[in-house]
This record gives sequence, C-alpha cells and structure tokens, in this order.
Amino acid sequence: YVARVKMAAIGQYIVAEIQKRMFGRIMHADLAWVSKTHSGRFLSGFLYDANRVRDTVTTSVIDFGQNLLTVVALVGAMFWLNWQLALMGAAVIPVVGLVVGKLGRRTRKAAKRNMEGSGDLTAVISEALKGIRVVKAYDQESTEIGRTSNTIDTVRHNALKAIRARSMASPITGLLSGIGVAAVIYFGV
Repeated sequence: YVARVKMAAIGQYIVAEIQKRMFGRIMHADLAWVSKTHSGRFLSGFLYDANRVRDTVTTSVIDFGQNLLTVVALVGAMFWLNWQLALMGAAVIPVVGLVVGKLGRRTRKAAKRNMEGSGDLTAVISEALKGIRVVKAYDQESTEIGRTSNTIDTVRHNALKAIRARSMASPITGLLSGIGVAAVIYFGV
C-alpha cells in the first residue's frame, strides 16, 4: 500500500513536470512550427501522453521492486541450500535479462506509436468539430466519419500491439524461470 501511494505521488509529480516543460517548449518554439502543428497533438500530449508516462513508470517501478526482492530472497535461499545447483539455476538470469530488454524496446516502440496515434485522433476529431458547419454545408459527413473511423482503427491496432508486447514479458519470464527450476530439480536429484 505504502509503495503504491508513494509511487502514485511520484507519478503525479512527474506528470506535472512533463506538462510544465511541454508548455514551456511550446511557448518558446518557432511560431511556424506551432502554427503548422495541430492543437490536437498538443492536447493529446498534455492529457494523454503525460499520464501514460506516469502509469508506466509507477507500474514498472513497483513491479520491478517486488520482483527484485523476490529474486534476491530466492537466490539467497538457493545458495544457502546448495550453491552448485544455485549456479545452474542462475544461468537462466542473463537469458531472462536479454528477453526482457528486447520486450522492453518493443513495448516502448509500440507505446510511442500508440501515443502518436492518440494525438492524430485528437486532431481529427478537433478538426471535424471545429469545421462541422463546413462539413454539413458540403454534405461531407460520410467522409469525416470514414476519416475518423480509420484513425480510430489505427489507434486500436497500435494499442493492441503495445498490450501484446507488454503482456509477453510475464509468460516468457515465467517459462524461462520454470526451465531453470526444472533443470535444478532434474540435475539435483
């Protein structure tokens, strides 16, 4: 409980700092770039992307801390019981590290695409709402619905990629850990 509350407080602080820096950069940015970039991208950055960073950091740090303590305790117990078998089991650790590192890179790429897509969606909806009179005057409702639908599908696709990448870490780590434990049991008997 205490860890989650503290991490949530740190996460909120991080979001506030990210938002302040983003706004400062926008205010000092080149006017041509600011004019060219749709306001939906800025809003998405402030509202969605910053909170996404907070959630990722909070969850990752808590999970990492809990898993690290568990691993340290188990490895200590293994070495206390039988150091030779513990070394055999520890051989799996570098493989797990490589796999988790690769999955982390995939997750970051997918999350980045997801955040960019959310900015695009915010921009498309914002444009459609700002220009609703023109859309209706020229009977372009179907065009706008199609454009928004395509953007929503892209965001959904990217979100699912990010979820798949994040979700693969636990089963793969569990499988590799199971292989290590099975090897220790097999060779230790």
